[in-house]
Amino acid sequence: MTVPLPETLTISELAVLLVLMFFFARWGWRHGIDAVVLSGLFILTADLLSDELAKLVANIINFGYAFVTLLGMGQFSTQNLSAVLNGTSDILKPLVNQNNPQDVGFVVTAILVFVVIAYFAFQYAEKKVGGKDPFLESLFGFLGGGVLGYICVTFVLERLVRFPQTLIVEASDVPRVRIDANVIVVVVLVLIVFGYGRSKASKKK
Repeated sequence: MTVPLPETLTISELAVLLVLMFFFARWGWRHGIDAVVLSGLFILTADLLSDELAKLVANIINFGYAFVTLLGMGQFSTQNLSAVLNGTSDILKPLVNQNNPQDVGFVVTAILVFVVIAYFAFQYAEKKVGGKDPFLESLFGFLGGGVLGYICVTFVLERLVRFPQTLIVEASDVPRVRIDANVIVVVVLVLIVFGYGRSKASKKK
């Protein structure tokens, strides 16, 4: 017995976003609005400052990379090191180009900075105020968690991938599952940061 499916299945970008937001909303349901508010302060700060912090991290990465590489090339000098850090060197290109927001290394660095801050924000909020809440607080936590999820997911998606407006699944004689690699990366990032809550029991206040 087979279940007939439509010849063309269209999934909107909004539907994909809502599915990802659900994991955050569920966390908000489990820990209440107070945990959402506390973690949200850190999330909003990370959203505003991640790019600037990524530049600082990029400088540290480029310094270590340039120092070791220039020594190995026999080209080490203060001028050459400074040129690499400023992105003006003809000898060695920086590992992370902080002057180009579209540079792959810089994009990855900014996302990692945001992910680290978000991870500790949720963990801290869960330990401090997370726990079993009355229904109303859980409901508001669910809604607030969804909002935080929107901020987190869009932060990553805007820098990592650009989804098509629609996803069309075409029928074939041999059913095959096709998963876009970018989608896998996004889902893995989300699960690494926030999936830990699925395996931990809520702490009572």
